Amino acid sequence: MIPFYGDVAQFRQAVTSVLTQNDPDLVLTVVDDCYPDDAPREWLLGLDDPRVRYLRNETNLGVNGNFRRCVDLVEHEYFVVMGCDDVMLLGYLSSVRALAAANPDAAVIAPGVEVIDDHDRPVRPLGDRIKTVLAPSHTTVLRGERLATSLYHGNWTYFPSL
Repeated sequence: MIPFYGDVAQFRQAVTSVLTQNDPDLVLTVVDDCYPDDAPREWLLGLDDPRVRYLRNETNLGVNGNFRRCVDLVEHEYFVVMGCDDVMLLGYLSSVRALAAANPDAAVIAPGVEVIDDHDRPVRPLGDRIKTVLAPSHTTVLRGERLATSLYHGNWTYFPSL
C-alpha cells in the first residue's frame, strides 16, 4: 500500500522499488489523496502492470486519513504501508515473508531500515543512531511487557518497514 500525495519523482522511485521486488505474489495498491495533477496517475497506469491497483479518494483525507484508508483496504494476510517518499530495498519482501514464515504468531515484523539522503546515499542522523542503540541487536521476538519496556525506553521502530 502506498498512500500518495507528494513529490512525483519520489513517488515514481517508491513504486519502482516495489515493482522490482522478486516476490511473485506482490500486489501494489496506490491510494491517491486527490493530488491536483494527473501525471502520477497516468504514469502509474501507463506501466500496464497487473500487480498495480490505483484508487483515488473522493475527497482529500490528509496524511493520517489516507494511511488509515490504506489499512482499511488491505485484503491480504500480510501487508506494508509505505510512504510515497520511501524506497524498498531489493529483497525486502522476500526477507519479510521468510521472517513471517519463521514467526507465524508475529503481529508485526520490523526488519529495520537504511536511511538515505536525497542522493540515495546512506546517512545516520542523530535520531537514527539513537534508534540503533535502543533497538534489539539481533533477530528476536518481543511481546507483552518485554516489548512495552523496550518501546518505552525509546521508539526504535520505523513505520515504513513494519
